[in-house]
Amino acid sequence: MLLHLTVPKYHCSRCNRYFRHRFKGLRPRLSATKCFRLEVFEAHEGGVTQSKLSYTNHISHATVERWYQFHIGSIASQLTAYLRWQLPGHLVLVSGFALIKALQA
Repeated sequence: MLLHLTVPKYHCSRCNRYFRHRFKGLRPRLSATKCFRLEVFEAHEGGVTQSKLSYTNHISHATVERWYQFHIGSIASQLTAYLRWQLPGHLVLVSGFALIKALQA
């Protein structure tokens, strides 16, 4: 689904700055919502190739890779924080998909 929005541009005469109307779920200067980015990530994680995703969603290969890396990093940091909270006294190292627990010296 493709949705085209016409967004008004505002001007503040006091501070002489321009700004646009904000929409919930759409960050400034980004052309995709969080849900769409997550959908692309989950499809790629599920085995759909970058070329197939880029063709069907009309986005570049680099965009698919960038969104995938962003979500993997986010999941890894959440998992690291959770494991540090669950396992006090242990050091948790996250490298890609492998988690290595080592006792702190």
